[in-house]
Amino acid sequence: MPTGRLLLLVTSPRVAPGLLSVDAWDALRSARVVVASDDHPQATALSAAGITLELAAPDPVALIDAAATGPVVWLGSPD
Repeated sequence: MPTGRLLLLVTSPRVAPGLLSVDAWDALRSARVVVASDDHPQATALSAAGITLELAAPDPVALIDAAATGPVVWLGSPD
């Protein structure tokens, strides 16, 4: 994933945690992963896979600024 990229990843509450597409897993493994809350339904599965989640407020400007220094995946809330 190139620098300057912000990817929004939204999952469904009807899908089991960790059951993501290959493209989603590739994106998560190659970028900073930012989430608004540590109780996100995917948090446990991602942590078990070795992916570190950074907690941050859902501030679009801050996410864009963060993506300017390297790729960022915003793990959106399922609601």
